[in-house]
Amino acid sequence: MISRLARCTDAAGGFPALIVNAAAATAANIVSLQIADRLNAAGVPCNLVTGQEVRLARGARHTACTVEMGDVEQRVEVAVLDEVQMIADKSRGWSWTRVLLGMPAQQLHLCGDPAAAGLLQQLAGHCADGLTVQRYKRLSPLVVEPRALEGLAGVQQGDAVVAFGRKALHKLRRNILKSSSSSSSSSSSSRREDGGGGRDWRQQQQQQQQQQQQHSVGMVYGALPPEARRMQAALFNAGPGAGPSYSVLVASDAIGMGLNLNIRRVVFATMHKFDGQQLRPLTPTEVKQIAGRAGRFGSDHAAGYVTCLSESDLPLLRQSLATASEEVTGACLLPRYEQLEAFARSMPAGLPFHKLLSAFADSAQLSPPYFLADMANMVALARVLQHLEAAPVALHARAAAAAAAAAAAAAAAAAACDEESGDEGFCSASSDEDAGSSYGCTGDAGSGAAAAAAAAAGLDLEDMFTWCTAPASADDPAVLQALLAFASLFVEQQRVTPDCMALPLQTPPASQAEMKAAEELFRVYDLYLWLAGRVGHGVFRGRKQVQRQRAQVAALIDQALREMGGAAGSSTQQQYDEMLGLDPAAAAAGSSWGKRGRYSGQSNASGRSSSLSSSEDEAEVAGGLR
Repeated sequence: MISRLARCTDAAGGFPALIVNAAAATAANIVSLQIADRLNAAGVPCNLVTGQEVRLARGARHTACTVEMGDVEQRVEVAVLDEVQMIADKSRGWSWTRVLLGMPAQQLHLCGDPAAAGLLQQLAGHCADGLTVQRYKRLSPLVVEPRALEGLAGVQQGDAVVAFGRKALHKLRRNILKSSSSSSSSSSSSRREDGGGGRDWRQQQQQQQQQQQQHSVGMVYGALPPEARRMQAALFNAGPGAGPSYSVLVASDAIGMGLNLNIRRVVFATMHKFDGQQLRPLTPTEVKQIAGRAGRFGSDHAAGYVTCLSESDLPLLRQSLATASEEVTGACLLPRYEQLEAFARSMPAGLPFHKLLSAFADSAQLSPPYFLADMANMVALARVLQHLEAAPVALHARAAAAAAAAAAAAAAAAAACDEESGDEGFCSASSDEDAGSSYGCTGDAGSGAAAAAAAAAGLDLEDMFTWCTAPASADDPAVLQALLAFASLFVEQQRVTPDCMALPLQTPPASQAEMKAAEELFRVYDLYLWLAGRVGHGVFRGRKQVQRQRAQVAALIDQALREMGGAAGSSTQQQYDEMLGLDPAAAAAGSSWGKRGRYSGQSNASGRSSSLSSSEDEAEVAGGLR
């Protein structure tokens, strides 16, 4: 029997159980990074395991991992599952269910919203495990201010102004900078008119000092790399007079999960968000998650404050904070590969994978409180990869003849490789088929023996399951294009190298289009590393180089945000390498920091354009980001 302790709090990042042999499964990469960094800095070796990165510390008895990477085979004394209310999330909740029910820990500590307590009791009963619920009250008061700001001139030092959508956030940042600059100029004019002294002016200055200062503004939102979010948070937490710093933070609901922030007041610029289908009011749970970041215990502020930018939003804010969170009633499940394989045997031979998924969803019958995960994204990815699926005769395993043909083709291709490549294995000849691709993927497009092998083999059922569970959204064209290019090379037995992607950044993004492109490139690097960890190093070569380039993209995005937000000072490449845990010599070998290089018009090694620009933000490009 496993002893389960449900702690109705969100404090897994500092949970005392991590002093023993333990595993902590968190909702976000950034939380795992923080836990691992804090323990290692304190002299307690701790491994880090995420979908894109594995850092093994010598002698470590502790592991910080994202929930998707939770090891349900390794026995530990204590496991901590953070943000347990996410078990009801229709897309990711299956990971929480898997860890909660499958983690072989002597004690399993569940941290999260009290609204999940009833469900946890039910699940513990199914496993015949004991469950103890401990509820914690907030240790510092959270005060709803009586009035809204009614304008950005009221933004103060220590504020986090919350909005949704990257374009809205960048616009908000610019407007705060513009407003504080105007207020600062007005303050100087008033002081000159007063003769530089006088009690009335001094009293007014004391009352409006924070409103009239010229702010520096940091940014945190979901599309930013975790490392950039962490660096932005560090600058905001540094406070004035501590070198480079921000006085104000502009953020999405990403601040509600994982970041420790020194926020005095949360200001909702809007109480509505677009959820991918419709513009809707924030739920009470979402409001509490975000508002609760203000004045957290252990910060510089004895109390937290929350208000809105518009007076018309205040009633919804007050109502949401006073309303109990909706009970979490369901636990999400996703079929394992073995279950899909067994189901496929009962279906017509050669059924495309996307139809197999749809048929499984239609046929699945689950007893409450379990429900099937939304597999719409998997189905969409399967449709994209359908032409790469194995022929029906080889649906469950590649035929021996196809494997032999592929091996022969690979050997022939390897013999033709340039000696300068320095790698044995697959050739990286250019592909005319991909000439129009933003990513300019390299590799033989497929002819002769290679094409025959690819046609006979293709992606078998297990391959399709792996590729369709990759961190690629069907609504993200850049990542989707990269997924297809990588899969094509994989099927053709070609080497997937860093040259398959756009050139690494050399300078900070300087426009909305370039910032968006940099974020896309980071997600492509994430995809590459995720696949490299599952498909194998024999195909995905250059993992260390991609890790260096990924770190550099994060650093350059952060540098651009510093320049845009008016943070005093700047960081050198060496400082970034130290912050990201990179070896300076290795980092220098993989990049050139000071050289000017942009996305549009550049070419990769194959000579094709590597432009990642998007027209979505062209309306804002003219003004730039600076």
